[in-house]
Amino acid sequence: MREPFAPLSEREIRESIWVLEHRRRLGKTLVVSLIVLDSALLLLVVFGMVKEFGSLQSRKEMERESVGSGRIRAFESPLPIRVNRIETVTEKTTMDLVAEVENQNQEFEATIEYTFTVAGRALGSWVDVVPARTRSHLVAVGVSRIKNALIQFEPRTVRWQRTRAHEQGRYAEFKAHVGEVRVKDSARYPTLFGTGVRFTLVNDTAFHLRQIPTVILLWRGETLVGVNTVVAEYVPSQAQRSLDVRWSESLEASTSMTVEPHVNLLDESNRYVPTATIR
Repeated sequence: MREPFAPLSEREIRESIWVLEHRRRLGKTLVVSLIVLDSALLLLVVFGMVKEFGSLQSRKEMERESVGSGRIRAFESPLPIRVNRIETVTEKTTMDLVAEVENQNQEFEATIEYTFTVAGRALGSWVDVVPARTRSHLVAVGVSRIKNALIQFEPRTVRWQRTRAHEQGRYAEFKAHVGEVRVKDSARYPTLFGTGVRFTLVNDTAFHLRQIPTVILLWRGETLVGVNTVVAEYVPSQAQRSLDVRWSESLEASTSMTVEPHVNLLDESNRYVPTATIR
């Protein structure tokens, strides 16, 4: 240890002179170092906050997807079609068969190939669509009558369709955006030899539709008394189509009716581009 008031060595004098000559540069270096250190700390804090925010958003998204019965399962695999009841309307030589089915899925639309059977024997094969979250009537009209038969409904194949991957969980928004086919001005009226039904289909969707298969049911209270089908073809977007369906027998005793357009909005093959007319 150097004694008090001892003369400075030549080395100490040189070091003191160097410090005096470079004190401004040393000050600037110290300030820059502190700024760099503060910036690094700030970046670490911001990175941590962004990471935590991303994790929070992911947890919230998972929670939203898990809300509601069967929501996650609806993304992964569809619930089977549920058969609620089977109705039969018999005539002299034929019978009309109706199965009320329900698609319980939130995202999936079902195209079903189905049959009705008697003692394991298939009576034919038909194809129809059941949109997501919809109860529909699948029918077979004019089947040869079998007396005292126990009719069973059997789906043969079910082809599932759902919104694209980036739209999962947004089927309701998709349907609200593209619109729907609705029914207006439906009425029953007597004909010379039977009963008629007239109604108008309104294509409120964003698509020009090749076909709009429609099922018409007549009821007397809760008893089904009449079944018929009709297909409207090439209905442009935002257009209307008036239809008339008739039964050969009188069904004046019917008290209400159901008109069901069966359209799969996810089926791109059922859309068309109208041909421009050159005048």
